Amino acid sequence: MSIDPQDLEQLETDVQGMQWENVSLEPDTADVQQLDQELPAEWTTLAEQPEREEEYTPEELADLLDTEPELPEGDIDQNADQALQELDLDLQEIAQERDLDLDIDIDLEQGFDFGR
Repeated sequence: MSIDPQDLEQLETDVQGMQWENVSLEPDTADVQQLDQELPAEWTTLAEQPEREEEYTPEELADLLDTEPELPEGDIDQNADQALQELDLDLQEIAQERDLDLDIDIDLEQGFDFGR
Protein backbone atom coordinates (compact mmCIF):
# COMPACT_ATOMS: atom_id res chain seq x y z
CA MET A 1 0.00 0.00 0.00
CA SER A 2 1.51 3.31 -1.01
CA ILE A 3 0.54 6.77 0.10
CA ASP A 4 -0.07 9.37 -2.53
CA PRO A 5 2.37 12.28 -1.99
CA GLN A 6 -0.42 14.76 -2.69
CA ASP A 7 -2.53 13.23 0.09
CA LEU A 8 0.41 13.49 2.46
CA GLU A 9 0.97 17.14 1.55
CA GLN A 10 -2.73 17.89 2.01
CA LEU A 11 -2.70 16.20 5.42
CA GLU A 12 0.33 18.23 6.48
CA THR A 13 -1.31 21.46 5.29
CA ASP A 14 -4.52 20.62 7.14
CA VAL A 15 -2.68 19.85 10.40
CA GLN A 16 -0.63 23.04 10.23
CA GLY A 17 -3.78 25.08 9.56
CA MET A 18 -5.62 23.72 12.61
CA GLN A 19 -6.51 26.03 15.46
CA TRP A 20 -4.84 24.82 18.64
CA GLU A 21 -6.16 25.93 22.02
CA ASN A 22 -5.78 24.96 25.63
CA VAL A 23 -8.24 22.40 26.89
CA SER A 24 -9.34 22.14 30.50
CA LEU A 25 -10.78 18.98 32.00
CA GLU A 26 -12.40 20.96 34.81
CA PRO A 27 -16.06 21.92 34.39
CA ASP A 28 -17.11 25.54 34.06
CA THR A 29 -17.98 26.98 37.50
CA ALA A 30 -21.22 28.49 36.21
CA ASP A 31 -22.32 25.10 34.83
CA VAL A 32 -21.60 23.43 38.17
CA GLN A 33 -23.57 26.07 40.08
CA GLN A 34 -26.51 25.70 37.70
CA LEU A 35 -26.50 21.92 38.13
CA ASP A 36 -26.26 22.28 41.93
CA GLN A 37 -29.39 24.45 41.91
CA GLU A 38 -31.30 21.81 39.92
CA LEU A 39 -30.44 18.98 42.31
CA PRO A 40 -32.71 18.11 45.23
CA ALA A 41 -31.45 19.55 48.53
CA GLU A 42 -30.97 16.10 50.08
CA TRP A 43 -28.49 15.26 47.31
CA THR A 44 -26.24 18.19 48.13
CA THR A 45 -26.23 18.01 51.93
CA LEU A 46 -24.12 15.63 53.94
CA ALA A 47 -25.91 12.88 55.80
CA GLU A 48 -25.61 12.93 59.56
CA GLN A 49 -22.52 11.11 60.62
CA PRO A 50 -22.92 8.76 63.58
CA GLU A 51 -21.03 9.83 66.64
CA ARG A 52 -17.66 8.17 66.71
CA GLU A 53 -16.34 6.48 69.74
CA GLU A 54 -13.30 8.08 71.23
CA GLU A 55 -10.18 6.91 69.55
CA TYR A 56 -7.30 5.39 71.45
CA THR A 57 -4.41 7.59 72.41
CA PRO A 58 -1.06 6.53 70.94
CA GLU A 59 -0.01 5.19 74.34
CA GLU A 60 -3.19 3.12 74.73
CA LEU A 61 -2.82 1.78 71.22
CA ALA A 62 0.81 0.82 71.85
CA ASP A 63 -0.23 -0.96 75.08
CA LEU A 64 -2.96 -2.88 73.21
CA LEU A 65 -0.58 -3.94 70.46
CA ASP A 66 2.11 -5.00 72.94
CA THR A 67 -0.26 -7.09 75.06
CA GLU A 68 -0.30 -10.80 74.32
CA PRO A 69 -3.81 -12.02 73.52
CA GLU A 70 -5.38 -14.25 76.15
CA LEU A 71 -6.24 -17.53 74.49
CA PRO A 72 -8.19 -20.12 76.43
CA GLU A 73 -6.60 -23.49 77.03
CA GLY A 74 -7.96 -26.51 75.22
CA ASP A 75 -8.96 -27.50 71.73
CA ILE A 76 -9.41 -24.53 69.41
CA ASP A 77 -12.36 -26.13 67.63
CA GLN A 78 -14.18 -26.81 70.89
CA ASN A 79 -13.48 -23.26 72.06
CA ALA A 80 -14.81 -21.87 68.78
CA ASP A 81 -17.97 -24.02 69.02
CA GLN A 82 -18.48 -22.86 72.61
CA ALA A 83 -18.06 -19.21 71.61
CA LEU A 84 -20.56 -19.62 68.75
CA GLN A 85 -23.07 -21.15 71.15
CA GLU A 86 -22.56 -18.39 73.73
CA LEU A 87 -22.99 -15.74 71.05
CA ASP A 88 -25.99 -17.64 69.62
CA LEU A 89 -24.54 -17.60 66.09
CA ASP A 90 -25.59 -20.06 63.41
CA LEU A 91 -22.79 -20.24 60.84
CA GLN A 92 -24.89 -22.28 58.42
CA GLU A 93 -27.59 -19.59 58.43
CA ILE A 94 -25.01 -16.84 57.94
CA ALA A 95 -23.41 -18.82 55.11
CA GLN A 96 -26.80 -19.23 53.41
CA GLU A 97 -27.50 -15.49 53.72
CA ARG A 98 -24.13 -14.73 52.15
CA ASP A 99 -24.31 -17.65 49.71
CA LEU A 100 -21.08 -19.14 51.08
CA ASP A 101 -19.99 -22.76 51.00
CA LEU A 102 -18.67 -23.73 54.46
CA ASP A 103 -18.22 -27.39 53.62
CA ILE A 104 -14.44 -27.26 53.86
CA ASP A 105 -12.54 -30.47 54.47
CA ILE A 106 -8.83 -29.97 55.18
CA ASP A 107 -6.57 -32.84 56.14
CA LEU A 108 -4.39 -31.37 58.88
CA GLU A 109 -1.99 -34.28 58.56
CA GLN A 110 -0.81 -32.86 55.21
CA GLY A 111 0.88 -29.85 56.79
CA PHE A 112 -1.99 -27.39 56.61
CA ASP A 113 -2.14 -26.83 60.36
CA PHE A 114 -0.99 -23.20 60.02
CA GLY A 115 0.93 -23.16 63.29
CA ARG A 116 -1.72 -24.32 65.71
